[in-house]
Amino acid sequence: MYPNYTKYVILLIVVFLAISAVYVVKSPTTHRIYQCAFTDRSIEIENTFHKWVTALNSGKSEDVVKLYAKDATLLPTLSPKILTTHQQLKQYFDMLAGKPHIKVVVDKLKVSVMGNIAFSNGLYTISYTENGHTVSVPARFSFAYQHRSGQWLIIDHHSSVLPAAQNDGKDD
Repeated sequence: MYPNYTKYVILLIVVFLAISAVYVVKSPTTHRIYQCAFTDRSIEIENTFHKWVTALNSGKSEDVVKLYAKDATLLPTLSPKILTTHQQLKQYFDMLAGKPHIKVVVDKLKVSVMGNIAFSNGLYTISYTENGHTVSVPARFSFAYQHRSGQWLIIDHHSSVLPAAQNDGKDD
Protein backbone atom coordinates (compact mmCIF):
# COMPACT_ATOMS: atom_id res chain seq x y z
CA MET A 1 0.00 0.00 0.00
CA TYR A 2 1.13 3.60 -0.63
CA PRO A 3 2.05 5.84 2.33
CA ASN A 4 -0.37 8.67 3.13
CA TYR A 5 0.86 11.59 1.01
CA THR A 6 -2.38 13.60 1.25
CA LYS A 7 -1.03 16.32 3.55
CA TYR A 8 2.08 16.70 1.35
CA VAL A 9 0.01 16.96 -1.82
CA ILE A 10 -2.19 19.63 -0.21
CA LEU A 11 0.90 21.52 0.97
CA LEU A 12 2.40 21.39 -2.54
CA ILE A 13 -0.84 22.68 -4.05
CA VAL A 14 -0.97 25.58 -1.57
CA VAL A 15 2.68 26.47 -2.26
CA PHE A 16 2.12 26.28 -6.02
CA LEU A 17 -0.93 28.55 -5.82
CA ALA A 18 0.96 31.03 -3.64
CA ILE A 19 3.88 31.16 -6.06
CA SER A 20 1.76 31.50 -9.19
CA ALA A 21 -0.79 33.89 -7.72
CA VAL A 22 -2.35 36.40 -10.06
CA TYR A 23 -4.28 39.22 -8.45
CA VAL A 24 -6.64 41.38 -10.46
CA VAL A 25 -7.90 44.57 -8.86
CA LYS A 26 -10.21 47.01 -10.59
CA SER A 27 -10.89 50.62 -9.67
CA PRO A 28 -12.76 53.37 -11.51
CA THR A 29 -9.54 54.85 -12.93
CA THR A 30 -7.09 51.99 -13.28
CA HIS A 31 -7.10 48.31 -14.19
CA ARG A 32 -4.24 46.66 -12.31
CA ILE A 33 -2.91 43.14 -12.69
CA TYR A 34 -0.32 41.77 -10.29
CA GLN A 35 1.64 38.72 -11.40
CA CYS A 36 3.81 37.95 -8.45
CA ALA A 37 3.70 35.91 -5.27
CA PHE A 38 5.09 38.78 -3.19
CA THR A 39 2.41 41.44 -3.58
CA ASP A 40 4.03 43.85 -1.11
CA ARG A 41 6.83 44.31 -3.68
CA SER A 42 4.21 44.76 -6.41
CA ILE A 43 2.55 47.44 -4.33
CA GLU A 44 5.95 49.17 -3.89
CA ILE A 45 6.32 49.25 -7.68
CA GLU A 46 2.79 50.55 -8.13
CA ASN A 47 3.53 53.27 -5.55
CA THR A 48 6.73 54.25 -7.37
CA PHE A 49 4.83 54.40 -10.65
CA HIS A 50 2.10 56.56 -9.11
CA LYS A 51 4.77 58.90 -7.66
CA TRP A 52 5.90 59.37 -11.25
CA VAL A 53 2.33 60.14 -12.39
CA THR A 54 1.70 62.50 -9.45
CA ALA A 55 4.99 64.37 -9.96
CA LEU A 56 4.33 64.83 -13.67
CA ASN A 57 0.72 65.90 -13.08
CA SER A 58 1.89 68.48 -10.52
CA GLY A 59 4.43 69.90 -13.00
CA LYS A 60 7.40 69.01 -10.79
CA SER A 61 9.91 67.74 -13.32
CA GLU A 62 12.68 67.54 -10.71
CA ASP A 63 10.54 65.10 -8.69
CA VAL A 64 9.99 63.01 -11.82
CA VAL A 65 13.73 62.87 -12.57
CA LYS A 66 14.55 61.80 -8.98
CA LEU A 67 12.69 58.54 -9.64
CA TYR A 68 15.20 57.57 -12.37
CA ALA A 69 18.56 55.91 -11.73
CA LYS A 70 21.61 57.90 -12.85
CA ASP A 71 22.19 55.37 -15.64
CA ALA A 72 18.54 55.16 -16.75
CA THR A 73 17.35 55.26 -20.35
CA LEU A 74 14.13 56.92 -21.52
CA LEU A 75 12.56 56.51 -24.94
CA PRO A 76 9.94 59.25 -24.57
CA THR A 77 6.50 59.56 -26.11
CA LEU A 78 6.86 63.09 -27.45
CA SER A 79 10.50 63.15 -28.55
CA PRO A 80 12.48 61.15 -31.12
CA LYS A 81 15.62 61.21 -28.93
CA ILE A 82 16.96 58.52 -26.63
CA LEU A 83 17.59 60.16 -23.25
CA THR A 84 20.38 58.76 -21.05
CA THR A 85 21.36 61.49 -18.59
CA HIS A 86 19.51 63.26 -15.79
CA GLN A 87 20.10 66.55 -17.61
CA GLN A 88 18.34 65.20 -20.72
CA LEU A 89 15.52 63.78 -18.59
CA LYS A 90 15.10 67.14 -16.82
CA GLN A 91 14.93 69.00 -20.14
CA TYR A 92 12.30 66.60 -21.49
CA PHE A 93 10.15 66.66 -18.36
CA ASP A 94 10.51 70.47 -18.10
CA MET A 95 9.09 70.64 -21.65
CA LEU A 96 6.30 68.20 -20.80
CA ALA A 97 5.47 69.73 -17.41
CA GLY A 98 5.49 73.18 -19.03
CA LYS A 99 2.54 72.30 -21.24
CA PRO A 100 -0.66 73.90 -19.87
CA HIS A 101 -2.94 71.50 -17.99
CA ILE A 102 -0.59 68.53 -18.36
CA LYS A 103 -2.20 65.37 -17.09
CA VAL A 104 -1.43 61.66 -17.20
CA VAL A 105 -4.36 59.30 -16.68
CA VAL A 106 -3.53 55.62 -16.25
CA ASP A 107 -5.86 53.29 -18.10
CA LYS A 108 -4.13 49.96 -17.44
CA LEU A 109 -1.21 48.93 -15.24
CA LYS A 110 0.45 45.53 -14.96
CA VAL A 111 3.23 44.91 -12.43
CA SER A 112 5.70 42.01 -12.32
CA VAL A 113 8.48 41.58 -9.75
CA MET A 114 11.47 39.25 -9.99
CA GLY A 115 13.80 39.75 -7.04
CA ASN A 116 15.38 43.21 -7.15
CA ILE A 117 14.14 43.84 -10.72
CA ALA A 118 10.55 44.78 -11.53
CA PHE A 119 8.49 45.85 -14.51
CA SER A 120 5.33 47.80 -15.05
CA ASN A 121 3.57 48.25 -18.33
CA GLY A 122 0.22 49.30 -19.62
CA LEU A 123 -1.64 52.19 -21.14
CA TYR A 124 -1.94 55.83 -20.19
CA THR A 125 -3.20 58.99 -21.81
CA ILE A 126 -1.16 62.17 -21.72
CA SER A 127 -3.25 65.28 -22.22
CA TYR A 128 -2.48 69.00 -22.27
CA THR A 129 -3.78 72.24 -23.75
CA GLU A 130 -2.33 73.64 -26.97
CA ASN A 131 -3.70 76.71 -28.75
CA GLY A 132 -6.82 76.57 -26.57
CA HIS A 133 -7.61 72.94 -27.43
CA THR A 134 -7.09 69.78 -25.42
CA VAL A 135 -4.60 67.41 -26.98
CA SER A 136 -4.87 63.76 -25.88
CA VAL A 137 -2.11 61.30 -26.64
CA PRO A 138 -3.02 57.70 -25.83
CA ALA A 139 0.22 55.81 -25.21
CA ARG A 140 1.56 52.44 -24.18
CA PHE A 141 4.44 52.24 -21.75
CA SER A 142 6.91 49.96 -20.06
CA PHE A 143 9.09 50.73 -17.07
CA ALA A 144 11.91 48.60 -15.65
CA TYR A 145 12.93 49.19 -12.04
CA GLN A 146 15.82 48.08 -9.89
CA HIS A 147 15.94 48.07 -6.11
CA ARG A 148 19.04 50.13 -5.21
CA SER A 149 20.06 51.54 -1.83
CA GLY A 150 16.67 50.77 -0.29
CA GLN A 151 14.50 52.25 -3.02
CA TRP A 152 13.03 51.32 -6.39
CA LEU A 153 14.49 53.39 -9.23
CA ILE A 154 13.44 53.49 -12.86
CA ILE A 155 16.26 52.08 -14.98
CA ASP A 156 14.46 51.91 -18.31
CA HIS A 157 11.31 53.60 -19.58
CA HIS A 158 9.75 53.33 -23.01
CA SER A 159 6.59 55.14 -24.02
CA SER A 160 5.09 55.39 -27.47
CA VAL A 161 1.92 56.61 -29.08
CA LEU A 162 -0.71 53.89 -29.11
CA PRO A 163 -1.36 52.74 -32.68
CA ALA A 164 -4.87 53.23 -33.96
CA ALA A 165 -7.05 50.19 -33.37
CA GLN A 166 -7.64 48.00 -36.38
CA ASN A 167 -10.72 45.88 -36.68
CA ASP A 168 -9.31 42.45 -37.39
CA GLY A 169 -12.41 40.59 -36.25
CA LYS A 170 -10.76 39.35 -33.06
CA ASP A 171 -11.71 40.32 -29.54
CA ASP A 172 -9.04 41.54 -27.10
